[in-house]
Amino acid sequence: MSLPVRFTRQAVMLKEMVKSSVFGDIVSLSGTNHGTLPGGWFRSLALSGGGAIMDHGPHVIDLIRWATGHEISNVYAVTSNRFNGLEIEDSALLSMEMDNGVIAFLDPSYSRGDYFPTWGDVTLNVEGTDLSAYYDFLGNKFDRYSIKSKKTHEYVGYDTDMDFNMILDFLALIKNGSNAKHSMLATLDDGYSELMVILAAYRSAREKKKVKIER
Repeated sequence: MSLPVRFTRQAVMLKEMVKSSVFGDIVSLSGTNHGTLPGGWFRSLALSGGGAIMDHGPHVIDLIRWATGHEISNVYAVTSNRFNGLEIEDSALLSMEMDNGVIAFLDPSYSRGDYFPTWGDVTLNVEGTDLSAYYDFLGNKFDRYSIKSKKTHEYVGYDTDMDFNMILDFLALIKNGSNAKHSMLATLDDGYSELMVILAAYRSAREKKKVKIER
């Protein structure tokens, strides 16, 4: 599965902090994956299967599941079309309850217009009884301004490249097979679990009620 956010340095740090109980008891999580609406088939409900939730939801949902080791039990979602007037949703908010009772929130909206210097963000705020922390998974960047470029302002990324690290892990898995150690790649089970959350979110938005995740 192409779920690269777990390959960022911040995500690895988050997982290690959860494993070491640095947060104490986690009380809540709140994440975003804002972005700019892509073109082409992304704009067609028949081809994409959905909008902001289908496109951006899996990345933060995967991060929450992978870092905490807990599944999402139910979800309540609201959607809207506020920016682009298309049949796919461009605005959404998900409230998710995990199997340990912790509540997680996600805003995956296409709320970044063409005037933004970057396509979007991926963030997560973790609230614990001993520690709270805010993670910006695309935050390794500096601002660049230019009078010669079409984009007068843009963010330039540096440090870890999540896509590159994911590909390296995939190649190592191919080369070493079952002998590969500590692979971080998302599995088919991960993808299935996250798809069930996404489908439940769409059902919740249609029926305007909390929906239990079926597995």
